[in-house]
Amino acid sequence: MRRLLVPAVFAMLLAACGPRPGVRPEAETTADVRPGADGGFWLAEGRSADLGGSFRLTLVTLADSRCPANATCVWAGEAAVVVGPSHPNMRFAPDTLRLGSGPNARVDTARAGPHRVVLREVQPYPGTEAEGAPRAPRRARFERLR
Repeated sequence: MRRLLVPAVFAMLLAACGPRPGVRPEAETTADVRPGADGGFWLAEGRSADLGGSFRLTLVTLADSRCPANATCVWAGEAAVVVGPSHPNMRFAPDTLRLGSGPNARVDTARAGPHRVVLREVQPYPGTEAEGAPRAPRRARFERLR
């Protein structure tokens, strides 16, 4: 029995190393993301975007205190990301971008040289995951403004 159990456990562990269902392929790579034609791009924590002209933007941390979709809250909460703009010949301080809720939600922008970037969305929205389902990786959608 033990001889059968060890290979079975090994096979299950090996199968778990494959791509995660529901995760877009670019979230699995280590290459820099490039903004699309609309200027939009998604980043997970630790990932970077190539903004052009040797300017990069890295999503350092992501915190989400928004009120879950399946709850009633006194405060709507907010999602906040810390981004680290970079360039080989320049120094930048990290910026914190916040994403609030409601019609009066503020919109923060970060600068990386000539590029301005705004935080547009953070996923998954709290309280929208199916109970018992594996947690989707948290990620943020940015837009490079022209």
